[in-house]
Amino acid sequence: MEKTNDISKELLEISELLGKMTRINFVYQVPAGYFENLPEQLISRLRQMRSASQVTDELKDLSPLLNQLEKKNPYEVPENYFFQFPAEMMQVLQSMSAPDLDAKKELEGLSTLLSQADKKNPYETPPGYFTDLPENLAGALRAVSFVKEELKHASPLSDQLRNEKTYSVPEGYFDGLAAEVLEKIKSQPSKARIIPMKEKRSWLKYAVAAAITGTILTVGILTYQMQNKPADDPAIGLTKVSDKEIADFLKNQVMPMTEPSNNNNNTTASIDFGENDIKDLLGDVSDNELQDYMNEQAGTRDIQTN
Repeated sequence: MEKTNDISKELLEISELLGKMTRINFVYQVPAGYFENLPEQLISRLRQMRSASQVTDELKDLSPLLNQLEKKNPYEVPENYFFQFPAEMMQVLQSMSAPDLDAKKELEGLSTLLSQADKKNPYETPPGYFTDLPENLAGALRAVSFVKEELKHASPLSDQLRNEKTYSVPEGYFDGLAAEVLEKIKSQPSKARIIPMKEKRSWLKYAVAAAITGTILTVGILTYQMQNKPADDPAIGLTKVSDKEIADFLKNQVMPMTEPSNNNNNTTASIDFGENDIKDLLGDVSDNELQDYMNEQAGTRDIQTN
């Protein structure tokens, strides 16, 4: 029987990396001379250890809170625990193997509170519950059937509604719900434009300013026209006065009269107009107005003559 290296081939098939690894006698090893130099290294480390005061000062700098903690082991066991442990363990083993094991004593050892609890079932049923249960169920079924029969005869509508669903939706409600919602949203009128009250107030302000400005302009124009209105021309008014009215006016005026003539018994009054008096009377009348007046008088006389 030939000796073959089947393990190497198997490792090579499983993992090429493991198959190519060289054989190592010890996977874990220590440096050369480790144990020979170990005592000297321990002694040097112990010499370099700091004193308790140095450690306290360093801890104070690192964390004042930790420095204030009491130097006490947080984990501890009861007094004489390990001395009494073997005896207690043997007692427990003997009690477990004893045929007359007292559950009450064991419960007292485990929990004093549980050993003092009342030995009573917290869940209970009335007396004769299971004895009367079949009859009670039969009576309940008969009562239900009686109620159903009464509903059928008393109100057929109520009997039909009993089997109907209380809440229902129309058929295909949810299928067209999305389309209906979108249609209602699109059909809603657009939101009306909000007109602030400030615009109305500004319009009113401008209207009042315009009215005041118009009033001031109107009063100014009327005042200007009254101040610059030309005086009435007497010549224009004289053209509208007739000869009779002028004669009557002259008769009523006090004028210097000529002295009566001795040679004539019939005395007549006459008005003595000088050239200067005529110029004074007609000083404000222009030549064109006089010419127009003469033309009007000539036309009037021609009409009377005809």
